[in-house]
Amino acid sequence: MYVNNQFITLTTDFGPGYYVAEMKGVIKRVNDKAEVFDVAHNVSRYNIVEGAFILSRVWRHYPRNTVHVGVVDPRVGSERKALAVETEYCTFIGPDNGLLRWALKDQQTIRAISLDSDVIKTRAGLDGVSATFHGRDVFAPAAALITKGVDVDTLGMRLEDIEKLEVEEDRVIYVDGFGDIVTTITKEIPLGSKVKVLHGGERHDAVCVEKFSDAEPGELIVLNGSHGLVEVDVNQGNAAERLGAKSGDEIRIENAG
Repeated sequence: MYVNNQFITLTTDFGPGYYVAEMKGVIKRVNDKAEVFDVAHNVSRYNIVEGAFILSRVWRHYPRNTVHVGVVDPRVGSERKALAVETEYCTFIGPDNGLLRWALKDQQTIRAISLDSDVIKTRAGLDGVSATFHGRDVFAPAAALITKGVDVDTLGMRLEDIEKLEVEEDRVIYVDGFGDIVTTITKEIPLGSKVKVLHGGERHDAVCVEKFSDAEPGELIVLNGSHGLVEVDVNQGNAAERLGAKSGDEIRIENAG
């Protein structure tokens, strides 16, 4: 049985400014009982893979039937579809560009819908739909309607499949507020191993540890992260600043020997 909790999360690359506030205003206008949570609005500009990683980490910590909206949409206004994907646990809304794919791999998809902007405009009582701001005019009102109990099937047409997500190996996928570097490296590194971190043409000595307290302050370390990806960190320091690393950069880890 579907239980509606009226929670909506927002993950975007909008950064500072009023765009997120406009999305929230539309949501509350359509469903004044909706509760809106900001996940992150500092996704690197147009970085679909980074946004997909964040969505994949966040959904599992919210209650069932939360609606998660992601907007990293460099092809907004093109022929790319707008999606609502209902799973056994929650619903994702966003562009059909791979952004939702990572979050979907750990749960069963029930149905995927290509959202019809004209239907949403009518159902939500909007004046129009901008070709450049689907976050406000398509994704936000769709999320609000779904949290009001509107059947997602009435908002568009069913899809058999959605766009794949292309993730390159040996890349920086995310840098957190501490400067910790999450990579796309999946191979587990043995604890205690001395390694070389290769980035930007330079080689940096590091050691693989289980937790930060296993290293000296200022020491460069690698961790086998709980998300199944290898991290590069500095204990009580900033690995991204030390290496000059940013999301999308190539990064490799080799045995020190």
